[in-house]
Amino acid sequence: MLTFKSFLHSSLTEELTPEQKMQVSNWTRHPKALAHTDHFFGKGNDDHVEPLQGGGDKSEPHRAVERHLGHEISHEDYKAGKTKDKYGREVKIGSMLQKSKADPKLVNQFANDSTRQLKSQNNLTVHVTRSAAGVAGQTSKGQSWENESCKNFETGSERDCLYSEVKHGTVVAYLKNHHGHELARATFQPYHNNRGQVVYRHVSHYGPKVKEFQDHVKDLEKRLSASHEPNASTYEMHPDVHSDSADSQTMHPNATAEHIHQALDHHNAANRMIAAKHPNANAEHLHKALNDKHEWVRRLAAKHPNANAEHLHKALKDEDEGVRIAAKNNPNYNKIMGK
Repeated sequence: MLTFKSFLHSSLTEELTPEQKMQVSNWTRHPKALAHTDHFFGKGNDDHVEPLQGGGDKSEPHRAVERHLGHEISHEDYKAGKTKDKYGREVKIGSMLQKSKADPKLVNQFANDSTRQLKSQNNLTVHVTRSAAGVAGQTSKGQSWENESCKNFETGSERDCLYSEVKHGTVVAYLKNHHGHELARATFQPYHNNRGQVVYRHVSHYGPKVKEFQDHVKDLEKRLSASHEPNASTYEMHPDVHSDSADSQTMHPNATAEHIHQALDHHNAANRMIAAKHPNANAEHLHKALNDKHEWVRRLAAKHPNANAEHLHKALKDEDEGVRIAAKNNPNYNKIMGK
């Protein structure tokens, strides 16, 4: 991992101008906010650059293509869209799918699989920053998302919140290619509990939704939040940062099974809802959540990616239509139910 104190210089234009950087260099950064991520960046450092991690697991479209063609395909070949036919000749996967009269749905899934996006890019890195220029430049000139984001430095309707985000410790991660060009961006906002502790949650994403980057972002949530031991507390998003329609409450991303159990027993349904959708929720947690008296707790459990066949069958019989719909919208529904 590379650690450095100055903001990365790039000859490309997708960052703040020298004049804008000078402007934000005077923006106040709260010492307590910096202290909450010192464990990650190191005192006095505002940036980390690390190689893009992830890609160990094959996507469901990848596995479906292998099942259809009857042989394994490496990550590299799948990403490049090529494989070998029965004679050992290199052929395009798309062509093989067409010739073998694959279901059009499978052809479309292969063509749009996020794990194949940016297939021409090499040596991808993730630049994580809490610097004033890095946070204020979430959406600046030259970025592919500059016209989509409300936090455009010059024209965004929510650009005024950038000052508060710099002040209160927002962290931004940029996916970059070997030229330093920004391909995607993820923003992490601080959430506080009543003990004065802080965790970080990814609340917005711009650019291609590459699976490896999304996995890396989930891991960053855990590492950015590691300044204290996980607990069963509920954390509230800092009121002065931009919510981007994200949930206003969360749990520690490193919460243990016991913490999630405690939250599922809470008298407040909001706390139980947070627990029911926690990434660490296991089969026992989801079984408990599917028996909750509040339909929204059951709905969140029904669409949880860790739900198994037993959970989905139970949810499909629920008296609440929303729970039944949530089960059918579960990301693993087709695979689990054999659809």
